[in-house]
Amino acid sequence: ADGAYANKQDCKLVTCPVPASPKSHSTDKTGSVEYDTAVVFTCSAGYSTDGTPIGAMTFSKQCEASGSLSRSSPGSCVDIDFCYDSPCGASGICTDSGAGVPAPGYTCACFEGFEEKPNGLGGTTCSEDDCAGDPCGVGGTCTDLSKVGGGEGAY
Repeated sequence: ADGAYANKQDCKLVTCPVPASPKSHSTDKTGSVEYDTAVVFTCSAGYSTDGTPIGAMTFSKQCEASGSLSRSSPGSCVDIDFCYDSPCGASGICTDSGAGVPAPGYTCACFEGFEEKPNGLGGTTCSEDDCAGDPCGVGGTCTDLSKVGGGEGAY
């Protein structure tokens, strides 16, 4: 023996593939990253990490020695359920507009005697019809003008 190592192999840098970005999120890196590098995932409009309108929009995963990105919690972007907190109120039915649709992301179907009105947050809610309570009195006919292009509260 001459003191030299036999079958010596070179060390190789560990890398982790960064997954392609689906429509639910984007990443701050593409291709692959080296060991111990973090990849930041940012949710697209209409998605959050917990599926609520106020949920976090980012999370990160680290490149591990195994050559895979770490698990994280949260670990994905989820379609926001814009009906989660009943924006239409008790006087209507909320329908979410579908996967990845940005805010307001829902529509209201208001019950009889109620109509959609702006809620001040970019969406709508169901409020009492402007003719509720018979404001025109006995013998009068009330026409809710806001339903035919008139101003809010006009009848």
